[in-house]
Amino acid sequence: MKLARQTGRAENERWHQRKDGSRFWGSGLTMPLRDQNQILRGYLKIMRDNTERRQMEESLKLAKAQAEEAAHAKEEFLAHMSHEIRTPLNAVVGLSSLLLQQKPTHQQLENLQALKFSAENLMVLVNDILDFSKMQAGKVAVEETKVNLAELINSLQKAHQPRAADLGNELHFHIDESIPKTVYTDQLKLSQILHNLISNAVKFTRDGKITLEVNSLRKEDIRWITFSVADTGIGITQDKLSLIFDAFSRANNATVRDYGGIGLGLSITKSLLELMDSHIEVKSEPGKGSRFSFTLALHEEQSAPAPVNIADKKHSTLKI
Repeated sequence: MKLARQTGRAENERWHQRKDGSRFWGSGLTMPLRDQNQILRGYLKIMRDNTERRQMEESLKLAKAQAEEAAHAKEEFLAHMSHEIRTPLNAVVGLSSLLLQQKPTHQQLENLQALKFSAENLMVLVNDILDFSKMQAGKVAVEETKVNLAELINSLQKAHQPRAADLGNELHFHIDESIPKTVYTDQLKLSQILHNLISNAVKFTRDGKITLEVNSLRKEDIRWITFSVADTGIGITQDKLSLIFDAFSRANNATVRDYGGIGLGLSITKSLLELMDSHIEVKSEPGKGSRFSFTLALHEEQSAPAPVNIADKKHSTLKI
């Protein structure tokens, strides 16, 4: 007599007991056995021991919870410490600026300039670490609001003018007249991106020129706006271009010694642009300067699809 098996019923995972009394976490499949006349003759039950897999899953859940708890603790610590550090740092920067205006002697002038430079670099470091921590924790989201681009650019120029002048640099900002007065975008993130790029340009340029250009192209009710920051500074070698956007990396060790910083600004900039559905391009030549550019789709309405690259394809560029 031949027995035919029909589709069985699977059991949910639960604890089972072996003949020796030990328990295991398993799941079973029960199938009826019928003869050629479809008369039920018995059942076939197959058990699978899932104890090891279950233990691994529980271990992963525990490790994930511990990692999330540690990340939350780190975030709270960094937020608290950054506030505590920035408060006295602001005082140091402010007082050193005031002392520089009080006609110090030549030796005092050198000391005060060194003090102000160190304090400003430390402030940048603290801000970058806090921003990087937020990016790593996935705590950053894009929030679009109505933005006056002309006012934003004007504020950036005023903010960077003193530092640029200290280094003998000229700032030139050009905005396409066709750009509407207001657009929808994340003002804080756009401001931070431009601030990082202008700060780098100013930092790595001596007795030169830094230029911000904002150009516009309208296509199918979408306003494509390209931002470009160019400088006449030290430039970057071709083999280092892909490294400058990695966290804590610099083109070479000499830049850390001579210009300060820990290499987070460009990494944060790249991450922010990715959140805004864009990417950054860089062209550079050692001794002649660099140009960083990116394009955003900024609607006069609040709905906008992801932007595309409209950079000039005739030039050799690196897309990051």
